[in-house]
Amino acid sequence: ADARRGAVERGRLAVDRREVAGLGALRVVGVAQLLDLPLAEPADRAGEQGGDLRGVSLLAFGVTLLALRGLEGYVAEPSKAPTATAEKPTFRLALTEVWQEPVARRFTIFVFVSMLAYSAQDLILEPFAGTVFGYSPGASTQLSGVQHGGVLTGMLLVALSGALASRFAPLRFLGSLRGWTIGGCFASALALLGLVMAGVSGNGEALRATVFALGAANGAFSIGAIGSMMRLANEGHGSREGVRMGLWGAAQAIAFGLGGLVGTGASD
Repeated sequence: ADARRGAVERGRLAVDRREVAGLGALRVVGVAQLLDLPLAEPADRAGEQGGDLRGVSLLAFGVTLLALRGLEGYVAEPSKAPTATAEKPTFRLALTEVWQEPVARRFTIFVFVSMLAYSAQDLILEPFAGTVFGYSPGASTQLSGVQHGGVLTGMLLVALSGALASRFAPLRFLGSLRGWTIGGCFASALALLGLVMAGVSGNGEALRATVFALGAANGAFSIGAIGSMMRLANEGHGSREGVRMGLWGAAQAIAFGLGGLVGTGASD
């Protein structure tokens, strides 16, 4: 009897083990199926994002080609063979000659100081919004997009003003590159002052509008400065256009890197 009872109990235990094993297999399969569902969705989204990025890249490339069309114009071939020129000076001598020009020297200092200020605030804008106004990383990134939208608006405003100035005589003052450069600097200073006051008061209601105004001022300034650079490159003694452009480009690059380092270091 005891042996028969033990055999029955062992049979029941075997059945229970098979049922438990079956339930465990079903649970594993269910978990695997659930894991497959969220994995398939990001893959589709990644494909959609990849297609969007490719479309935007192709559109930007096409717009760039259209903008470059006819930029250099048509240059007539020289009727006479070029005569022998004098020996070219060394780079150091050419750079010294350009630096001795008052206009080129002042413009170099202006480019350096303005780009130093621009790059110093550019990298700390998002941390400023997060630290002072409690913006999340996503919200602060969107704030940077607002600034870039303002930059584009400022550039388009200068282009539109130049077109109006060339067609209507009473609006000639709108085509002044010097005016747009100086006005952009003052407008940027006022926008930065607005950011400072908002940070002191803790009132962030007008933060997005102030950041947009800062971007618009920077965009107008950049177009005015680039146009002035192109115009001033032909002014001065000798054929030193390339040296002047190189000097101003080097001043801009050095100031941009140094401004980012100084701004982030001072913020930390």
